[in-house]
Amino acid sequence: MQQSDVGYELCEQDGEDVPYCPHGPTLLFSRKSNKGDAIDKFYACAAYRKRKDCNFYQKFGPKESEEKQALRKKIYLNFNSSNRLYRNIMEDSIHKERIKFCLICGVVIPNKLCADNSHTAQYKFLSATDLKYPSRFLTPKESNASNAQYFFSPDVIDFISSTILTLHFDKVLCIGTPSIHEHIKHSGKHKSVSTFLLDLDVRMRQFHKDYAHYNMFNHHFYEAAEEERFYQFMASSKSLLIIIDPPYGGLVQALSVTLKKIVSTSSCKSVSRLLFFPYFMEPQVEKHLPSLAMSDYKVNYSNHSGYKAGVSEHSKGSPARIYTDIPLKRFVLPQEHGYKFCEVCLKYISKENQHCYQCGSCTTKHGSQYHHCETCKRCVKPSRVHCLQCNQCEMESHTCHSTETKQAGILLKRKQMSKRKHSYNTAGHKKESWNVKKRHKT
Repeated sequence: MQQSDVGYELCEQDGEDVPYCPHGPTLLFSRKSNKGDAIDKFYACAAYRKRKDCNFYQKFGPKESEEKQALRKKIYLNFNSSNRLYRNIMEDSIHKERIKFCLICGVVIPNKLCADNSHTAQYKFLSATDLKYPSRFLTPKESNASNAQYFFSPDVIDFISSTILTLHFDKVLCIGTPSIHEHIKHSGKHKSVSTFLLDLDVRMRQFHKDYAHYNMFNHHFYEAAEEERFYQFMASSKSLLIIIDPPYGGLVQALSVTLKKIVSTSSCKSVSRLLFFPYFMEPQVEKHLPSLAMSDYKVNYSNHSGYKAGVSEHSKGSPARIYTDIPLKRFVLPQEHGYKFCEVCLKYISKENQHCYQCGSCTTKHGSQYHHCETCKRCVKPSRVHCLQCNQCEMESHTCHSTETKQAGILLKRKQMSKRKHSYNTAGHKKESWNVKKRHKT
């Protein structure tokens, strides 16, 4: 998967009897060359994209023998059985006494083991607040390709909370957003709002009855009883909001299939969606979820240094955004954080964003205000300057894209010379220099 000349696509597999890995039903992928030619198809884990997390790999084709299928199903069932260790503590008698929680194992230690000195792992006694807000003390799982547990900062939680109240949603389905789920349940502001949590982190089962152990990339429930509670939750609603915060290494195409399946289970006529993804994923979201539009709201996370206000590269702020099918003129962003309303685009924009009348839109996606290039006929980042040789805007110092360069009538091929790089003086005129040692990294 590290080869640059190979790409991967998710294949449709409706109605197919797909193989199971230890983490549930797998996804079917197609491996393609840059020319678009199919190389092969294979099944891989839907929950974990890295082989070190799950090494399942099966070529598409004739089914495995019944014996091998039975063995794989047994491994999956054993994995699921081990997860039953995380039972809901509210249903246990230990809830009446002090609850001891192992921070290493991630499980509640029964009272009969609390006095056992053989368990030397780190632990804490849970307070009433801990029971309501487990996302505040659980150790986050931080794999970008699978769990990616980066919990929202308080200002993001407050913004989502106020949006739920302003737009009068009566049900909220939280997918991978435990902090939002906890806030709705216990803040005291959403008495008329019910919520349900779907999450791959099975530790949450110990603290929430309205929870299902769930994989958002293949719409898979690990427990039948929890799946039934989900369907009961989705049965009736006036206005449903689906909030989904996927791992940023996840497949948008798979999420689009999941969202369609979820919406089909609801009898509610009004269903809205909030999806959290970086701004640079906009082309993928537009392709697979065309009903969603990107808002300017910058999403901060409390435990991710690159997704906090003012601490990421060049203090541009978090690159994470909210994509939604709520009309952006109704998706009111907080003015106290510098957001303003564009009367032309009819949407709320960030303080550094400005309407470009040549482009006909507010064009700044991230960082300082973009400027309009008359040659490219579009707005570009302020760090970009138009290069006549590349025929597009590039960094002020960059390596040109041309594979061949002519000088004094002699053809100099890339293998025979160092590539020419450009720099620009303050007036914007090109100066030439030669990089004889190494390429300039853009």
